[in-house]
Amino acid sequence: MKKFILATLLMLASTTASASIILSEVDDNAYITVGGYDIAWASPVNFWDVNLSHQAQYGWQAMTLAVYNEIGGLDAVDFAGDGYNAIWNPNLNYYVDPVTGATAFTGGYVGFDSIAVASPWFSNNYEHIDYGQAVGGNAWAGADFDGPSCPNSCNESLVFRVSSVSVPEPSSLAILGLGLVGLVARRKKQS
Repeated sequence: MKKFILATLLMLASTTASASIILSEVDDNAYITVGGYDIAWASPVNFWDVNLSHQAQYGWQAMTLAVYNEIGGLDAVDFAGDGYNAIWNPNLNYYVDPVTGATAFTGGYVGFDSIAVASPWFSNNYEHIDYGQAVGGNAWAGADFDGPSCPNSCNESLVFRVSSVSVPEPSSLAILGLGLVGLVARRKKQS
């Protein structure tokens, strides 16, 4: 009886965990950076599924057609490479993040060791993306657009935020400038 209760509790816990959004900032290896924007593959369906209630505090917002066009569009292969969160698992025949459970259904190995998958941070319903559907770049969805391959139902959703670029503060530059002026003045005084 104890084993049955334990098994039931474990099953409920794992079911609950797989259906809830991760309430931390998106891992750095779960998104890509293109043209000054961080871009996350948020859901395997249209934008109705994307939940920004937690991630908005980190600057994430719905992809817009203007930003999508500004970066020159995207293809599934842009999310594949080395060092991303979902890694190839030949036993399962798809890519999976061993920490979050995020998966990229690809239909097999696509020539890369890993794929950036952010759906567990943005979707209440899905922890996967459909890589094959986004090959060719015409299956993306955002706040104000739908790709032509599967309008109104199964396009892959994107989110973005402006990449954080460290820019020196004006006061830091002023201190650096004063230091350089002081060095030049000292050198002239010594000669």
